[in-house]
Amino acid sequence: MKCNRKELVAAFDAVAPGLANRDVLANAQAFVFYDGRLYTYNDKTAVSIGMPEGWDFEGAVKASEFHRVLRKMDADEVSIEAAGSLLTCTCGRARMEVKTEAEFQKYHETMGIPEKWATLPEKAMEAIRRAAMCAGRSLSRPLLMFVHVKGDTVRSTDNHRLLVNTVKGGKMPEFLVPAGCVADLSAYGCNQVGRTEGWLHFKAPSGVVYSTRTMDPKGYPDFSALLDVDGEELSFPKELLSGLAKAVEVLDPKEVQPVVEITINNNVLQLGAEGPYANFKERYRVEFEGGTAFRVAPGLLADALKLAVVATVGEKRIRMANETAGFVHVVGLMAKTEVAAVDTKTAKPKKEAAPKAGKRVKPPEQEPEDDGGDAW
Repeated sequence: MKCNRKELVAAFDAVAPGLANRDVLANAQAFVFYDGRLYTYNDKTAVSIGMPEGWDFEGAVKASEFHRVLRKMDADEVSIEAAGSLLTCTCGRARMEVKTEAEFQKYHETMGIPEKWATLPEKAMEAIRRAAMCAGRSLSRPLLMFVHVKGDTVRSTDNHRLLVNTVKGGKMPEFLVPAGCVADLSAYGCNQVGRTEGWLHFKAPSGVVYSTRTMDPKGYPDFSALLDVDGEELSFPKELLSGLAKAVEVLDPKEVQPVVEITINNNVLQLGAEGPYANFKERYRVEFEGGTAFRVAPGLLADALKLAVVATVGEKRIRMANETAGFVHVVGLMAKTEVAAVDTKTAKPKKEAAPKAGKRVKPPEQEPEDDGGDAW
């Protein structure tokens, strides 16, 4: 059989998020082909897509080598032949033989097929992506590790931060999306969603179906009372967006949920970021005479600043909102007291001592692990 190489590589790229990093079960690191579709499955997520016209091989092959080599081949057309335990791939002057796996599992059939699909509003996936940055990471409260969707509302919280996004364009069924899969999911441009027992399925116009394990959304907590914040208004400086772009460069890229620290004292706002090998600070003049401090995910704050630059600082929480965009973000304060004095005349940061070569800078004090209690 002959196929277009670029179309085949695009299909492999599309299902790659469903591959496991290690062999957790049979075919978890394999491309599985049957019924004219390509499947990957790692027990937590699963992805499938229709194969290019002319493909008739059924079976499983180890994904990594097949994918990497095919991507680097030059010719536009690829010829595939299956014989015994080998799949032979010929592309121009290049030839590759890939061992097929002895058996292949049809895991997707165990997940079921949604009886109906609901159409998602145009901005739904954007709202889910934003909310994922605010979801919890602690297994002590598993429901907080999901983004909650219902009607026209997308919301999430880690018990220290809360985000609510109103999405125009239609009502959505109630479901929970694992925050950990949203980065991969958002790349597909999915516009339909369906549910089966224990699984949530998203469908994209390209034909990709992305499935992930889910939980019953009925028990998701109601934090709506925390959205009301009374206090003094604070206008964030427009330069803060540029500062955030610099601050994230020193953060540890391996951190699951990196944070920056905002400290405000006597009309000076200080942005701080601590990484394993460097730290960063930048100060700005603001109209806010009191003192307060909070930690926030830099990506989420950057998104918020594009929608709302005016915040309300209360006794326990700070609230950013844009009613037109249907966006509300609430962050629990670290402190509502007079913090360390800052030179308000110059508003210039003190010179920081450079870290010694090879020596790790002490990481910032982390927020307490969510033990299931109310941090608000």
